[in-house]
Amino acid sequence: MRYRRLDSAHDMTFGRGVRDYLEDSTGNPVAVAQAIKTRLLLFLGEWWESLDDGLPLWQQILGRRIRDKAVIDQILVKRIRGTIMPDGRYPVLDVLNVQSTYDGDTREYSFTCEVDTLYGRLFVTNADQE
Repeated sequence: MRYRRLDSAHDMTFGRGVRDYLEDSTGNPVAVAQAIKTRLLLFLGEWWESLDDGLPLWQQILGRRIRDKAVIDQILVKRIRGTIMPDGRYPVLDVLNVQSTYDGDTREYSFTCEVDTLYGRLFVTNADQE
């Protein structure tokens, strides 16, 4: 899979030729990882070309008082599994080891999982990483 690289502000990079792209290789699913990240950062109704695509953050997560974190987990796992490659294939084979915590009073939610892809496994989290 080949995917346009994003900079630290999540903007597409241009002007550097092939270095503006990420390309997966066996054991190194960098393009799939960025595609998943992009899918999780896109909010429902945000993209003019497909208003039905996106994470329903306001509609189904923050806009409701969800007490069961499994509901949020399912929304995120479904979003990860729905990642599609440019050729129409689905690179995500499985989502494993889903772990999350949720505080209904503060609405703080943390999520981690392992994603098995066509190119190898990767780790997905919403926690701050340094």
